[in-house]
Amino acid sequence: MLENDAVHPIYKRLEYLCDKNNIKMTPLCLEITGSRGNLDTWKKGNIRNDFLIKISEKFNVSTDYLLCRTDDSTPPGSNNLMPPSNNLSIGGRLKKLRLKHGLTQEQLAQKVNLTKTDISKYESDNEEPDFSVQELFAEIFGVSVDYLLWINDDPAPAIKKTEPPLEEAPVFVTLQRLQNHSQTLSDKDRERMDRKLKAMFDEYFPEDDEE
Repeated sequence: MLENDAVHPIYKRLEYLCDKNNIKMTPLCLEITGSRGNLDTWKKGNIRNDFLIKISEKFNVSTDYLLCRTDDSTPPGSNNLMPPSNNLSIGGRLKKLRLKHGLTQEQLAQKVNLTKTDISKYESDNEEPDFSVQELFAEIFGVSVDYLLWINDDPAPAIKKTEPPLEEAPVFVTLQRLQNHSQTLSDKDRERMDRKLKAMFDEYFPEDDEE
């Protein structure tokens, strides 16, 4: 299993959403992808675009929030949602933005440290850009990732991420998990957990010495 520090921030955000909604990660992965085997790739931050969209719809958040580009989880406004269509491709939107900004494929490729061939593959929908490239495109064109993925038709960029929300700090996520799952423990296990928690708090937050 990967060490906690090696887990991608996107996966940590998914963990937070799962704990907040009392959902376990493995069943979520099975529901979204049809296989538990994708969980390891999720931990590395590798989530296919169609899976990312399904997750954002399930938790009613924006893809920009899932990608940690913003701390605002507000989903796209319903008035801006795009109807399903085979014509709404990522490549088509990328090409439109590139031309709007007066860039050649080669110039755009240089900005994201890729090749002209890579851009051509993206625009012809022969290949999908990964998250890191999507974020670069969003930054260059001043739009949200939701807009690039045709989740909505509002090009407004995501609100810049500042400090992580307090409720997403690791200690608060852990406490949330304790709250959600403590009732499933036996009385004996709950007593053991209480003792360990008390010892931890006594170590890090010792009471003032009595005078």
